[in-house]
Amino acid sequence: MVIYADEVFIKNFVMTYLILLIVGEILNLKYKKRNLIFGSFIASLITLIAIIYEIDNNIFTRAVTISLMCLISFKPKESKTFIIICTFMLLITFLIGGVMRSNINNTFEIIVCGIISMVAIKKYNDYYKMKKWKTRNQYKLSFCIENNLIELNAFLDTGNFLTSNLKEDSVIVISKEALKDKIPF
Repeated sequence: MVIYADEVFIKNFVMTYLILLIVGEILNLKYKKRNLIFGSFIASLITLIAIIYEIDNNIFTRAVTISLMCLISFKPKESKTFIIICTFMLLITFLIGGVMRSNINNTFEIIVCGIISMVAIKKYNDYYKMKKWKTRNQYKLSFCIENNLIELNAFLDTGNFLTSNLKEDSVIVISKEALKDKIPF
């Protein structure tokens, strides 16, 4: 069987870039496209060398490749973040690799599957960002009214311009329903 180096390199480069882009979007990571390109280039080069020396099925080679892709593309500062990114890269690699190794041989079908996957992942990412934003902007309020300690969950409304007349301090609005079991009216 004849394997063309340029074909292996280009296909691997494109797929690696897609994997890095998906992982960056899912995990809401800050990245530069040139870092993703460079990470894809290095991963494709390592894969090509591994195929030439017949060590492409070696777990060590794959671990080194994924680690370098992560470090070059996203530059994680903590080991926990590094492990999370590598885990997601493995999951997305298995997902995309499964599609590519399936019975789909037509390039058009592969492109359609890729586009559908990207749209689905983007929709999930938007949903996840909104959910994360809502939980990040929730706070516990504690205050005393008539020697009763009252604790409530509150949502920070960043568009709230309601202020007091005297000091221009922000005002918290609490409905009667939220307080009805806490204090007598």
